[in-house]
Amino acid sequence: GTPAGEPECSLLKAELRARVALLSLPPGYAEKIAAGVSAPGAPTPVPAHALDGRIGDCLHVTGYDLSASEVARGGEVELTMYFESLAPVPHGWRPFFHLDGPGGSFRNLDHVPVDGAYPIERWRRGQHIRDHQRIGFPAYTPPGVYTIYVGLFQGPARLPVTPPESNDGKDR
Repeated sequence: GTPAGEPECSLLKAELRARVALLSLPPGYAEKIAAGVSAPGAPTPVPAHALDGRIGDCLHVTGYDLSASEVARGGEVELTMYFESLAPVPHGWRPFFHLDGPGGSFRNLDHVPVDGAYPIERWRRGQHIRDHQRIGFPAYTPPGVYTIYVGLFQGPARLPVTPPESNDGKDR
């Protein structure tokens, strides 16, 4: 026969394995965090292009770096966004990154910040975060000016972006 408690033990073992797997860190985690997160009070890199936008009461967008101001079709650009965490992000809110271009073209560039290593719900007050991403422009990309927008969303809702000159009218 089956030992007493065996089905429960197997379920518990499977649940424990799943929880331990969640605790494992991806390859390169320490290097990504070291390059992308500055502790409160630590010196922080200064962005090449300063910004002063706030997303809700939790994030301050302090600027960005761009590897090139022009990109050929088929090329790519490296973008680094700089954030200061003012308060924990409320539960359930996620960052979005949009690339708007000529003729209403749109690309969703949503991702987990710091090369997938540092989800926004882990950000702590006073930390400075540098989020780096590469943006490719396929050969069929229409020429023109492209703009990156960032914000926080939960379902159809977005946290307000202030001051008004930092908001595109869509809270991004």
